Amino acid sequence: MSAGHHDITFPRGLKLAALALVLLTLGLIGFSRLTDVGHSTLPVATAEGSAWISFQPRENGDVAVVERDSASEIAILVNGDNNFAAGMLRGLARQRGRIGVAATDPYELTRWSDGRLTMTDPATGHIIVANAFGSKSAAQMKGFYEAARAAQAGR
Repeated sequence: MSAGHHDITFPRGLKLAALALVLLTLGLIGFSRLTDVGHSTLPVATAEGSAWISFQPRENGDVAVVERDSASEIAILVNGDNNFAAGMLRGLARQRGRIGVAATDPYELTRWSDGRLTMTDPATGHIIVANAFGSKSAAQMKGFYEAARAAQAGR
């Protein structure tokens, strides 16, 4: 045996405690899967409606929110306002620019039966859940959705 080598032994009680912890963890995982206790799942939601919108820049720096099918302008994002949609658009435009897709191509807004409102970018596959960014952001996206649906209906 070399001079720097030492035999390291673990106490029997420590080995048994580690084994008991592993077995307890596996047992609790199995119990949770069999009974759904401590297991969370999201309820299945269905789409209640959708609308397509695009964001069109203006010369003065504002951005027009346009419903795709009717080409109706449904909102204006004023240049310099620090709002949710403007920040979100900058990030989405950056992603689209990386893959060579125009920032003005439309996005799909979808209202779900569980109250969520999502905006899907078909070009990148990104899905933004408006409710996740607070009530003010969700209200802004809900306004876009409702105005787009009204424009689709010709109201």
